[in-house]
Parts: sequence; C-alpha cells; structure tokens
Amino acid sequence: MEGTGGRDSDGVGPAAHEASVSALVPRALSSTARYRDIPELRRLEAVGSPTHVMVHHIDGVATDEHRDYCDAHVHPFAELNLVLGEPGALTYEIVLADETIVVSSPSTVWIPAGVPHSANLRSGTGTFVAVYLAEPQAGPPA
Repeated sequence: MEGTGGRDSDGVGPAAHEASVSALVPRALSSTARYRDIPELRRLEAVGSPTHVMVHHIDGVATDEHRDYCDAHVHPFAELNLVLGEPGALTYEIVLADETIVVSSPSTVWIPAGVPHSANLRSGTGTFVAVYLAEPQAGPPA
C-alpha cells in the first residue's frame, strides 16, 4: 500500500471502505479555536485519514496543576479518548456534561455524540489520543 490509499469520490481522502496509511504531522494546539497552546504538550494530527485523529504527546513530566487549555465543546458524533502511558504516569481532567473526572493511564474515555466535553492535561508523561468516530467528511473537523 502506498501513500494514503485510494481516494473517495471528491478526492479529499481515502474512501471509508479502503485501507489507508496516514502521516501524523505536528500542528499547534491553537490552530483549532477551542485550544490554547501549552508548553508541556506536543500535538500531532493525522493527514488524509478517513476520520480525525489527534495525538497529544507529553515528553517531559508535567507537574500537577490545573491547565485549562481546552474549552468545552460538542460534536455530532462520538469520540474515543485513550490515555496511554505506564500505570498512573499520565493524568487528565475530563469534563463530561456536568461531571468532572480525573483519568490516569492506561484508560479509555467514551464520549457519546452531543455530550459537552473537554480534556485537559493534569500531570505526568505519556500520550493522549482523540479519535472522532464519524463518517469521513470533506471539511475540517468540527
């Protein structure tokens, strides 16, 4: 398989029924309106993927503090978050509607469509992955 596989009918990305490989490229958090940049976090985003994938990598150990860099938002589709790292090494504060939970690695968080949510690094080192579970869309992610 070369590049990103086949293209869908509008040429935007791979067709949903075809296998593909997508590069992860650096992108500033602030390139999306609901985020503000923080020095502890390095963001990578899948290019050409049939769904939106973001990888937030924390290289050094982030001290335990409240970071409010992701505003609450809603999607018309479900989202899956993965908090990856050695057991207890990475901690995120997740807001789901009116509930705030603290999640440590390794864990997953399922966010149904229409639920207001946000995810903010609390402490540690590891990787946070967000995957939008939706049909491929021609425009930028919601």
